[in-house]
Amino acid sequence: MSTVDALPPDQRAVLQLVLQRGRSYDEIASLLSINPAAVRQRALDALASLAPEDIGPVTEPALITDYLLGQLPDRVAGEVRGFLSSSPADHDWAVAVSAELSQMTSGHLPEIPEAAPHAADDASSGPEPSQPKPAASPVPAPVALPDPR
Repeated sequence: MSTVDALPPDQRAVLQLVLQRGRSYDEIASLLSINPAAVRQRALDALASLAPEDIGPVTEPALITDYLLGQLPDRVAGEVRGFLSSSPADHDWAVAVSAELSQMTSGHLPEIPEAAPHAADDASSGPEPSQPKPAASPVPAPVALPDPR
């Protein structure tokens, strides 16, 4: 995990333009005469560097990056909020990265909803009832294919 000050200048500049100036990826691309995808990639790389390494596998870092940087339409942002509440690793990643980003912004970052409890933390649910295993199906015999020559 890196700090904002340790980011490469191009990544830090994108974050500053988004968080301090309220610019979109498209506006930044126009200012810098580069492709919007290159701006987004710098943002993704920056947040990946800010994320702690000890969080489990994160499934949607790009979508969460766009969410935290305010680059999503309202409908999609709502879907991401729902996703963050149901995915503990993605939620924890977003919280950790958001804490780092908060050092750079004078405004507020998007809400990160409470996460559903981790399975290990949810003692009230108890063990899952065991399900009977399906009977093994016979494996079909291999079929000999004719030689294509």
